[in-house]
Amino acid sequence: MKTELKPSLGQQWTVISFAIILGLVFFVSFTVGRYPLSLASLLKIVLSYVGLTSQSAIPVPDYNIFIHVRLPRILLVTFVGGALAISGGIYQGIFRNPLVSPDILGVTMGACFGAAIGILLPFGSEVTIRMFAFIFGIVAVVLAYFIAQLGKASPILMLILSGIIVSSFFGAALSLLKYIADPYQELPSIVFWIMGGFHRTSWSEVLWSLPMICVGVITMHLMRYKLNPLSLGDNEAQSLGINVGVTRLLFIAMATMVVAASVAVCGSVGWIGLVIPHLSRLIIGPHHGRMIPFSFILGALFLLLMDDFARTVTVSEIPIGIITAFFGAPLFAYFLITGRKAGWNL
Repeated sequence: MKTELKPSLGQQWTVISFAIILGLVFFVSFTVGRYPLSLASLLKIVLSYVGLTSQSAIPVPDYNIFIHVRLPRILLVTFVGGALAISGGIYQGIFRNPLVSPDILGVTMGACFGAAIGILLPFGSEVTIRMFAFIFGIVAVVLAYFIAQLGKASPILMLILSGIIVSSFFGAALSLLKYIADPYQELPSIVFWIMGGFHRTSWSEVLWSLPMICVGVITMHLMRYKLNPLSLGDNEAQSLGINVGVTRLLFIAMATMVVAASVAVCGSVGWIGLVIPHLSRLIIGPHHGRMIPFSFILGALFLLLMDDFARTVTVSEIPIGIITAFFGAPLFAYFLITGRKAGWNL
């Protein structure tokens, strides 16, 4: 069901402008890091791929840094940022609550618990950690959804409360794993993984997570028009021909897959799914048909900037979860203070 009004010329130019800014930041991010990679070298590498220059003219270190370090990292940062922002907008739409985020049903805490198990296993590896994080992220949401179906209160209220229950349970289980972990090797690994970061990124992480992220993002993008009826309430959505139960379950499934795949490869990255949808509504308007794709652009742009800041502000890279919290929390405080002026019922 498409109920989207034609975007105004100003809205179209806004989207185009931010897409251009995202492209510029994406390109400039390749030059950011402890190893200097000039725009000239970057341009030579790009031209060599289209056959306009010879690859032999490119310094080997520049080529290796671009191909094996920064290209997979920047691709992953872009898609994770956009995916988390879209997931946040989806959750806020289906729960009809501007204060929810993608981890409302426990996916992030479940993934962190799974990663801790992978770290503690004797045969643990990056692949093991990634798989356990993804699996337990899915398990947490399935458990929350199952608990919600057993209750007799409002489905939305039951989902939120069951998500709180599951998050608390996996949070306690994670604390127990920290308590029994070796304080010199295993505990620091768990703590630093939970803080989040893209320093572990390689083509293995990109090829593993990107297909799931793309499938989830594309599906949610195609279904975004159904969010407007859902945000009016179940009865109104049903009267407009929306199968509320199936639609909500599909949205939750796609958002869960996207968030679990993202957290499994980069750890916990907070505030993007909470703050970026609000910023999108402020800039482009509340209609989900326009807000959801614009959130992807803003989320990717925000996380790219945060990642560039994280790997340049100090000699050692700052965990990305710390950076997003430092910038996201004051921004969200501003939204809370000025929410009514922006037309939000906060």
